Amino acid sequence: MTIADPWKIDETHYPASGSMPDRLRFLLQYAVLAPSSHNTQPWKFRIDGNRIDIFMDDERWLKVCDDDQRELHISVGCCLENLLVAADHFGLRHQVEYLPDSCNAMHAATMELRDGTATERDSRLFQMIPVRYWLSKMAEQGPDYRNQIAIRSLAIWLLIICAEIIHGILRAIVLVPFVGEFRSNQIGVFTGSAIILAIAYFTIRWIGAKRPNELLLVGLIWLVLTVAFEVMFGRFVVGLSWERIASDYNVLNGGLMPLGLLVLFFSPMVASKMLPHRK
Repeated sequence: MTIADPWKIDETHYPASGSMPDRLRFLLQYAVLAPSSHNTQPWKFRIDGNRIDIFMDDERWLKVCDDDQRELHISVGCCLENLLVAADHFGLRHQVEYLPDSCNAMHAATMELRDGTATERDSRLFQMIPVRYWLSKMAEQGPDYRNQIAIRSLAIWLLIICAEIIHGILRAIVLVPFVGEFRSNQIGVFTGSAIILAIAYFTIRWIGAKRPNELLLVGLIWLVLTVAFEVMFGRFVVGLSWERIASDYNVLNGGLMPLGLLVLFFSPMVASKMLPHRK
């Protein structure tokens, strides 16, 4: 069955005299119109006679922002509810068994349907299935959402700078007397990068960035602010010459600061990939 526009369903085409599998396939046209987290549509179906097995699609599971699968379950629950509403509308009795397979956590439900007297429902629920619309994406891409990410990114950047200042003081006390300032700075790039990754790991969920472009935006904010701070602090607070500041960025002469900045830029993206996910 091929449908050019899945939202344009003609209920008069319901195969009332057809086989049960044909009728179930028709009902699934309403099930797949259910709302889902970030419009991922994380469901799969299997029809067997008068039974529909509903599965959660782990390939569409958003592991970064839904590590406990709460939104995944809600999305599939909405799909199941659409299916129940459609079955009632077309006069099919149904019985649902939730999580029927203890060996397969992705098997959300099994639904058996038979001819008979269906549960009475407000017909407006069925009529609204193909006309509902989704506002979540508009809200997430609105100015308040972006402002929240920017403000929280700034707050975490201040935490990073405080941590790096303490890191620099300890480096000056412990390393500089033994290896010299330049070598200490080189070592500091690696230890400082580890600190940045740790902070990003524990704060990226709070910042609220989820999509790759949002994670890269956070990294860019941190990068620009850090370069500005390093240059201004080194020049006007510590009193370093421009040549001395530039030496940390000269890879040909052993300056490793660009490596540290690269880690800083990608640290939100890396941290989001490192987050634990429940299976």
